Amino acid sequence: GTGKMTYPDGAVYEGSWMNGKRQGKGTMTYQNGNVYEGSWLNGKRQGKGTMTYQNGNVYEGSWLNGKRQGEGTMTYQNGDVYDGAWINGKRQGEGTMTYQSCSAYERTYEGMWEDDSRHGEGKITWLDKTVCEGIWEYGILQTYGKMTHRNGTVERSWFKRFPCWI
Repeated sequence: GTGKMTYPDGAVYEGSWMNGKRQGKGTMTYQNGNVYEGSWLNGKRQGKGTMTYQNGNVYEGSWLNGKRQGEGTMTYQNGDVYDGAWINGKRQGEGTMTYQSCSAYERTYEGMWEDDSRHGEGKITWLDKTVCEGIWEYGILQTYGKMTHRNGTVERSWFKRFPCWI
């Protein structure tokens, strides 16, 4: 059936129930201000859903056992957007981050992520269309890479750091 439940901590769930557990479609407003609207299975967020966090971030995508898992998009309160793979609540696998917060430097990062950090092959595109490609290790470009400038010239060099660490 459907119904509404207010929990002792102040959280409120309104939606479908089965065998005393949240199941199907429903909305949970958490005590901390986060709001989840989407699918539930055995009392946990599972399937497609949207979480609006109290800090202004919004995640829209897949959930498994209450965590972000699979494909999803996080729009951060500062305007940055990550679109890609998630595992166990963290950015992991292939994904694209489009930056607004460091717009003087980077515009996008496309590539691999691990444990919420850039890790593996990836490329950055700056606002001026310069592209830097290389191998990342936990957020830092640590490789002999290739930079293609907007005029087409190619530069190969050792890269160590870039701004906008996420």
